[in-house]
Amino acid sequence: MDRSYNITKCEDVFINKPEDVTDHFRDPQIFDYKGQFYAIVGGQSLEKRGVIKLYKAVGNSVEKWSEVGNLDFCSSGSEYMIECPNLLFVNDTPILIYCPQGLDKSELSYDNIYPNTYKICQSFDERTAKLVGSSKIKNLDYGFDVYATQGFNSPDGRTLIVSWIGLPDVEYPTDKYDYQGAMSLVKELSINNGKLYQYPVDAIKTLRTSCEDFTSKIETSNTYELEVTFRLIRNQNYFFLLMIKGMDSA
Repeated sequence: MDRSYNITKCEDVFINKPEDVTDHFRDPQIFDYKGQFYAIVGGQSLEKRGVIKLYKAVGNSVEKWSEVGNLDFCSSGSEYMIECPNLLFVNDTPILIYCPQGLDKSELSYDNIYPNTYKICQSFDERTAKLVGSSKIKNLDYGFDVYATQGFNSPDGRTLIVSWIGLPDVEYPTDKYDYQGAMSLVKELSINNGKLYQYPVDAIKTLRTSCEDFTSKIETSNTYELEVTFRLIRNQNYFFLLMIKGMDSA
């Protein structure tokens, strides 16, 4: 892509499928680590286990790559395929975001067909393709549709992600209208006390118009960004219901 956003497709295949994986080999991510370009690609081993391949750009050219090896991130191997791996850095702390298809639910509880997960690591050893000190696997989102999250480190130092609001191999009510899925808001990642936080980027606020107080309003017929503040008291249970009423259902 040039500066005018014109895309030219290259004729050559830069990274060929290795011999030790099946045809399920996809979703490359290129990232800069200490001035050197690397790439990770999701795949499935010949033993039907999920793998992530790490590559290094030869001469730092994005057109030539050499395999470093399978990324070691303390995976249990219960998944049969890994899609959409992303290695990001939040203030130099490595974060691996990935989609382990078929992950055993005894390892992680999730309710969607394929989970979108992450691990926080202590360091990245690019020479041995190892993420040192990987945390336990965790859900990136506890909803039913967040998948294939993609991220990058922006020039100003922020770590940003955007997710697909949709899932493969799932039927949606909108299928009959010939559309499904959407993109999430762009979110910024941060780490506080060993926990990963994600918030919509501040630039979203520039899309706001007038502010309207909903304190005493129970029904509306327009579209809004809803910002809600809760005051929670420890050791008490709470129930919150937002009724979204449409033409066919509520």
